[in-house]
Amino acid sequence: MESNAKNVVTRESVLAAVTKNGGDLKFASPELRADREIVLAAVTKNGWALEYTSPELRADREIVLAAVTENGGALECASTEIEQPDDPPLSPKF
Repeated sequence: MESNAKNVVTRESVLAAVTKNGGDLKFASPELRADREIVLAAVTKNGWALEYTSPELRADREIVLAAVTENGGALECASTEIEQPDDPPLSPKF
């Protein structure tokens, strides 16, 4: 069985790529687009990479916050069912 090293895409190589250019997430496999660490690295570099993430991670509060912090327009790609924090909202002090 002959192996072709050029076609082998490892998790580490994708993580390295999206750390440099978050938009490269669009070339990753669906499995890697659902990898939280890879997605967080991608959206931190390019908020619009949120568009290429799995539906579950588009609803992940931390992922969405990282994407929107990098580029507010990325909110368009977020799920309408973003996770709510477990803590109650802070009450204003009067």
